[in-house]
Amino acid sequence: MAGGGAERQLVYLSRELVRRGWDVHVGLIREGPNFEKLVASGCKIHKIPAIGNHDVLILWHLIKLIRDVRPHLVQTWMRQMDVFGGIASRLTGTPFIISERCIAAAYDTSFKHKLRLSVGRYAAAIVANSPGGNQYWQEQIGDNVPKNIVKNILPLEDIERADPSYCDNLYSFPNSKILLFVGRLSSEKNIEIIIRAFKLVEAQQDVVLLICGEGELKPQIENLIHEENLTGRVILLGYVNNVWELMKRADLFISLSKYEGVPNAVLEAIACHCPLILSDIPSHRDFLNDEKALFVDQGRVSDIASAILTCLEDPKRARQRAQKARADISSFSGAIIAEQYQSIYSRILSNNT
Repeated sequence: MAGGGAERQLVYLSRELVRRGWDVHVGLIREGPNFEKLVASGCKIHKIPAIGNHDVLILWHLIKLIRDVRPHLVQTWMRQMDVFGGIASRLTGTPFIISERCIAAAYDTSFKHKLRLSVGRYAAAIVANSPGGNQYWQEQIGDNVPKNIVKNILPLEDIERADPSYCDNLYSFPNSKILLFVGRLSSEKNIEIIIRAFKLVEAQQDVVLLICGEGELKPQIENLIHEENLTGRVILLGYVNNVWELMKRADLFISLSKYEGVPNAVLEAIACHCPLILSDIPSHRDFLNDEKALFVDQGRVSDIASAILTCLEDPKRARQRAQKARADISSFSGAIIAEQYQSIYSRILSNNT
């Protein structure tokens, strides 16, 4: 239960299904930043002993768990469990659903990836959170398995209750404009480009860039901040619990991902009424247009800097775009998404009676 968007989506879905009377059991290997929220969802949690992600005994423990709980169906979440959970479901005769959280660009040609595809051919359904994820499975396995697109959940009521907040690092910059990035510190997120564009902006505006998240690129990002003489102006906050509060305080949210499934952080920024600058990729265009965000080529530093300055110099227009984006996200509510999942579950169960 690390701090990523996929883990949060599991929390939100579990909570909504429990509210609807489903007996939800979650098997997991380790705790993390989202674990307490999962506990609060009301689901039943089963910790699976493992010495690592590739411990073959995970499969044995999953088989035992399924036989003990005797679920009507299993839904796997995250790629590793698509393999272990899918095999365990097959061996116990339990229908299973694979959750697709990414798109084709996220996958390589490794044995693990090919094994996941092989397991997926026996699923009762594939549920993707984006058209790109759905297309990926259609290209890989054709019409052999029913496929569904179900959006991510936005906990709109929780977000509305959050108040704008400063973090301690900002008290030295009371009048600065705040730019915000939220996401994993990994190559596809293009964080280095954001920093290089920020360098151009910082020469013209009183700005601070907050980077929220953890990941393998943290040492390289720290080095880049030092090389560009941006120490103190680009602040690495790590995993942040109050990210909605920061989104409500920020003047601009920036996401320049090379690819996405469904970008949770972008959706949350929209719910927080925060203006957006986004990479011009299909996953962003799936639910936004030029009236609701500024889109940029994620490889052109000068264009990105120009877009940032445009938003900062005309904050009224930036907020108008943000308001238009916010008006369109009611369909991401937990009640609507849980109803769609419930319909899929009921259809599978009726086919197996």
